[in-house]
Amino acid sequence: MSVTLGGVRRLFEVEAKIDANTIVKKGDHVGSYSSGNGFAKTIIAAADIIPLGRARSAVDNTGGAAGDKTFFVDTGREVFCWL
Repeated sequence: MSVTLGGVRRLFEVEAKIDANTIVKKGDHVGSYSSGNGFAKTIIAAADIIPLGRARSAVDNTGGAAGDKTFFVDTGREVFCWL
């Protein structure tokens, strides 16, 4: 969902591309690793995590290449992007 006000779009969810050979369950905390390829995956405790939010649905990319499938992530905060 997004709301546009005065040239600024407020996003409450983002669409993320899943990493290769990855399964994300609904409600998992997802993010990307700063030293990685930039695709989303379920996050575990590590120092170089860039959190995105919680997965709104399950997605299975077993056997698929990075970015083959997308899913929506609730950010839990407002993300602003200028148009």
